[in-house]
Amino acid sequence: MHDFGAVRVRFGRGEVTLDELVEGWASRVLKVRADMNERDSSGSAWGIDDLVGSYYLRQALQDGIAASPGVAVPRTLEAIDRLLESFTRDESLTPIRKIDAGIPDGWWWHRIPTRGPVRDEFDRLARAV
Repeated sequence: MHDFGAVRVRFGRGEVTLDELVEGWASRVLKVRADMNERDSSGSAWGIDDLVGSYYLRQALQDGIAASPGVAVPRTLEAIDRLLESFTRDESLTPIRKIDAGIPDGWWWHRIPTRGPVRDEFDRLARAV
């Protein structure tokens, strides 16, 4: 079995460990959840582009796991994923692909917060497409 933290994957312009990706994923999920109580005009709240960027990080994490047979997936990742599921809704019928057609497959790509600035922006964009 491979050490999860020792596995390095390409992300952005460099390489990071799977542990670093898990940490990044956790901070992004917590930010999206915290922003659910913000208003669009707050200036600090994330929008749909930030969510999509976070999902690209989650995709890199998944790709790294898939490319590393025998790596033990930490429970932390499962807990972060469950947290995301707890405050988002599956939007498979109005997929985010209508907004960004180039995204890969993965369950997270269909998850949108149930309220807040990301939800509001997603709803506006989905109506316009």
